[in-house]
Amino acid sequence: AEMPILTFLPFVTVVLIYFSTEYYLSFAEFAKFYLTIFMMVQAATALGYWLSALFDQETSAVAVSPLVNQPLNLMGGYYVNAKTYPNWIGWLQYLSPVRYGFMSLAEAQWTPYDRVNGTVKDWSAVYEFDLGYWECLAAMLCLTILLRLFVVLALWSQHQSCPCCPGGKDNRNAGIHFDFKAYEAEKEREALANPDRM
Repeated sequence: AEMPILTFLPFVTVVLIYFSTEYYLSFAEFAKFYLTIFMMVQAATALGYWLSALFDQETSAVAVSPLVNQPLNLMGGYYVNAKTYPNWIGWLQYLSPVRYGFMSLAEAQWTPYDRVNGTVKDWSAVYEFDLGYWECLAAMLCLTILLRLFVVLALWSQHQSCPCCPGGKDNRNAGIHFDFKAYEAEKEREALANPDRM
C-alpha cells in the first residue's frame, strides 16, 4: 500500500538533488543514483516498521529509535573510514543501510571519473570499500527483507503475549452481541415518551 509513495518521493528527491548538484550527467548514473536512494528508503522504512512493532506504545518506540538509528548512521562510513572501527563495535557497520547506500552512491558517481586525464584512479581503493555497487544493493535488499520478517515476528509475538488473547485467539469482542431490534424498540419508546424532542 505504501509502495507508490515510497517510489515517487525518492524519485522527486533524486531529480531535485541530482541535477542541482551537478552529478555525473549520464542516464545510467542517474538510474543508479535513484535505485540506491530507493533501496535506502525501503531499508529505512523496514527498520522503522520493526522498531515500531517492537513496542506496544508509540512513545516507547520514539524514545528507542534514536538509540538504534544514531549508531547505524555513525557506522555509515562517511564520518570515519569503516576500516578504522574497533573490532568490538565494527560489526555494527554491516547492519547499517547508510553504509551500503554511501558505498553504492560513491561507486556510482566516482567510477566514471576513474579514467580522467589519462590517469587511472580507483576511488573504491581510496575509501577502502569492500563491496561494489550491486553487492551494496543486494545487501540493502537483504536488510529490507530481514527487517520485514522481524516486523512479522514482533507483531506475532505481541499478539501471542496479549492478555486478552489466550492461546493466540482474540476474544475481546466475543461477548458483544448487538440487538438491533431491541435498540429500535428502545428508540421508539423514547420518542413516544418525549414527543417534543423529535
